[in-house]
Amino acid sequence: MKLSPLFDNHMILQRDRKIWISGSVEYDPKQNLLVKVTFAGEEYETTTNEHGEWFVELPEHSAKGPYEMIISCPESLEPDIHLHDIFIGDVFLLTGQSNMELPVARTLDLYAKEVKNAANPLIRIFQVPKKYYYEGPQNSLEDGCWIEVNEQSVYAFSALGYFFAVQKYEEDQVPVGLVHAAVGGAHIEAFLPKERLLAAGDQLRIRDWLNHKPSFCKCDKNGSCKYCYEKILIEEQDQKAIETTIASDINRQKEWSEWLDQHDQGLLNRWFDSEWNQENDNLFIPFPMLYDGISLGQLRGSIWLRMEVEVPKEWIGEEVILKVGSLVDADVTYVNGIEVGRTEYRYPPRRYHLTPDILKEGVNVIIIRLIVSQNTGGAKKDMPYGLYCNDQVIPLPKVAAYRIGAVTSQLEGATFFEWKPCGLYNAMIAPLKNYEFKAILWYQGESNSENPDDYDILLRELITEFRELFGATIMFLYAQLPDFEGEGDEIGTNRWDRLRRAQKKAKDMPNTGMIVLYDLGQYNELHPQNKKDVAGRFLDQYRMMEKL
Repeated sequence: MKLSPLFDNHMILQRDRKIWISGSVEYDPKQNLLVKVTFAGEEYETTTNEHGEWFVELPEHSAKGPYEMIISCPESLEPDIHLHDIFIGDVFLLTGQSNMELPVARTLDLYAKEVKNAANPLIRIFQVPKKYYYEGPQNSLEDGCWIEVNEQSVYAFSALGYFFAVQKYEEDQVPVGLVHAAVGGAHIEAFLPKERLLAAGDQLRIRDWLNHKPSFCKCDKNGSCKYCYEKILIEEQDQKAIETTIASDINRQKEWSEWLDQHDQGLLNRWFDSEWNQENDNLFIPFPMLYDGISLGQLRGSIWLRMEVEVPKEWIGEEVILKVGSLVDADVTYVNGIEVGRTEYRYPPRRYHLTPDILKEGVNVIIIRLIVSQNTGGAKKDMPYGLYCNDQVIPLPKVAAYRIGAVTSQLEGATFFEWKPCGLYNAMIAPLKNYEFKAILWYQGESNSENPDDYDILLRELITEFRELFGATIMFLYAQLPDFEGEGDEIGTNRWDRLRRAQKKAKDMPNTGMIVLYDLGQYNELHPQNKKDVAGRFLDQYRMMEKL
């Protein structure tokens, strides 16, 4: 017998709702086989259909546990399935893009002490496998498991989901299950099925026609243009072409990195562990700064930065973290000639833990190999830069020596197929259809800022579709994007303001709540760490709507 991975040991089922348990039997003939499900002292029976599939409806239960469940199919000769440690509580679907996905591990500047000894076996998460599929909605997931909060697992939890669950559990002591189906960078179109997307495209074209706006195609390589959804949907069916593109992307990125490593004078001459004492070889630049408007801003390749910090004797042997703010694009960072950390892309905060043997009393040398592949390079201002020990901080110098290691062409970006229309819906959302949720929490919109005025129609279609899957009255809570200056060609535009206005239009839908986050934004950070505050606002909105 086979069950969806959602139905497994440690699962949390939604209280006060009828519960659907489903599976399949591998047996021939696959018709009319008796399946028995024993749960909470009661036995329920059903039969398989012509495909070997079966469904059992369990009655409503109040919050309680632990329970065991036994599933058997005597005629199939397959072994019984025994599930244990099952609880009844409240289950929430977490979906959207990176600010929903952002793990607790990326918020430790604020919450390191708070989550260090986290432990609550009644808060659990199920990570839906990150996959896309274009050929139609899937009936079940391929893998996944339920994981409870403990001091090891907490760092991988969605930070927003974790703090939402913790605050809710503190209030009502009801077990909380989180089903996490968010993918960083995803467009809203990726979460819509084909029929909804085409319907949204029709509405958008009609709206533009009525407003006398030109209807021209404006999609980019990873975009989702309303004027050619049909074309995109047809193209994405070609799995062989997808595999060829992915292989080409991987090979191109590999060749770019290999060329840079082979020609980087900093690597060839070991700048990371040598003295930079020849004044005529060194240039100096303010630190931190992004290289907009100066010649370095056009460089693609590697830039080496060197700084010195003086460390007191009492720090030696202590736990020290080197915080190197936010760098664009990638970095390899050295202290006293030893590599202490590397980050492969621009978004994660650089937080490098130094082992006790690295620092020495007196002058210590920090060298950053900054790899600029696609964007204007540099270090973002108003971020933490320094050595941190207990409650003390030694800031990095305001000026850095720099050298150019190698100059090359810009790396062409990869094609993110998971961002494209319908793929995530088919592979990650549709397979959840038979699972009961208390509410849906949605945080997405950043990737749709190129066409912000379209968002309200797409969001309405999304809410309508999710209610067809998970119940006509299910609560839908969504984040209105916070304050953010934008990136690249967004900077200096009103795209995010327009998208926030579009998001606001959908709040008139029944049982729908918009969470205002404007004041919780950070002008220069796409992924603010303060997810506990965000979670608190989601919970406040949830409690308010729960009373209606």
